[in-house]
Amino acid sequence: MSQDDLAKAAQVGLSTVRNFETGRSTPVTNNLQAIIQVLEARVSFPPMARPSMAGRVSG
Repeated sequence: MSQDDLAKAAQVGLSTVRNFETGRSTPVTNNLQAIIQVLEARVSFPPMARPSMAGRVSG
């Protein structure tokens, strides 16, 4: 995802994303929350595997 894509998706200014990425500034809380929501929405986790019953000893 480009900086421009992130800025548009989070509805923040491109300079906000650029300055945050370079460490020049920290976004205000509402902008930071918008950026986090966009980035978290792009993360997908594979389903968790169910533990196998093989090799277990019943007692």
